[in-house]
Amino acid sequence: MTGTVATFADGTLDELGGYQGACGCSYYYVTKLRPSTPEEIKNNVYGWAVYNNFGGTASLLTYGFTTKELGNDNQNSLSTYDENLRK
Repeated sequence: MTGTVATFADGTLDELGGYQGACGCSYYYVTKLRPSTPEEIKNNVYGWAVYNNFGGTASLLTYGFTTKELGNDNQNSLSTYDENLRK
């Protein structure tokens, strides 16, 4: 990612016992501060990423595009965590 971003880390995995006990596991989040443009989406220029740190070795966990819209129209799959925010 390029441009202005916000970052933060989360040690929840380690707090919950991690993998086979305390492991120093953490998530590291990086996100742009603006929504992805149609051009960026077309060219697969992602707007956020999550890295996993396990025992000092970091790896890319997942990534995606940013948006300025929240919620949905209840048309998404039941396997998502989306909730209709237009009540």
